[in-house]
Amino acid sequence: MTFDKAFWQAIVDADFAVPDGHSVAELTHYLLEFLGSSDIDVRDPFGYEILAQWIVRDKHYTPDELRAMRDQLVANLTDHIGEQGTDSVFLRSFSVLMLSVIVYYENQVPFMSPAEMQDLLRHGLDYLRAEQDLRGYIPGKGWAHSCAHTADLLKFLARSSKTSADDLQTILNAITDKLLQPVDYVYTHNEDERLVLVVLDVLKREVLTLESWQNWLRMFTLWKHEHSAIEVYRPEIAAPIMNGRHFLSGLYFQLEFTPGLSNLAQTLKTDVLETIKTFR
Repeated sequence: MTFDKAFWQAIVDADFAVPDGHSVAELTHYLLEFLGSSDIDVRDPFGYEILAQWIVRDKHYTPDELRAMRDQLVANLTDHIGEQGTDSVFLRSFSVLMLSVIVYYENQVPFMSPAEMQDLLRHGLDYLRAEQDLRGYIPGKGWAHSCAHTADLLKFLARSSKTSADDLQTILNAITDKLLQPVDYVYTHNEDERLVLVVLDVLKREVLTLESWQNWLRMFTLWKHEHSAIEVYRPEIAAPIMNGRHFLSGLYFQLEFTPGLSNLAQTLKTDVLETIKTFR
């Protein structure tokens, strides 16, 4: 059985009510497929929006159903991984975004064990490292935004009481590695800001020491010093320099203007500013 766009739009227009004669299980199969569509009018309002509403607000899924959905989404993260410039990025990117919705729900209505959360974190970090298609907005097809969507997953994982201090340090290190990855792509669609929000949630957990934070910032400084001596212009070095600079600047301003942060944040702000100076 197939359904046209009018069928799915009617669900949205009816405040996401399940239509008579149909079941959530039946329709979920199609919605998960829509996540990989290159049609922005299918992927975003139907695949993403309907699923998100049914998970978080309407709570249509049992824990076992959410686990099955999680496992399918995790498998999607490796589908055609390594490709660049193809439509395969949509399934991977929107799968990691939907995983962020599941973790957001899990943080409110816990159903996963600590081991399950550890496994999900591992898959999220593996995907962050492996994804090579970094495009933000694609004209005619909408958002790919793989880096930003992965940041959303890491943000909600960082909020979870089931992630440890070591996990949070691993998240921070993975963000640095991604930003300073030798690529010729400069993030221009607020990917750096989405990564900054992950760092803020790690900071709000208040489980990492100042020394840990300073060691993390030192990763940026050491990388920049290592690449400062390169005299020939290389796009794959110039781009991460720009990405690192934008990220650190965004972090500094968030530390400056986000209310309610700990005293540690004020101390850290000075260290961030010194790190920014090395990226001038």
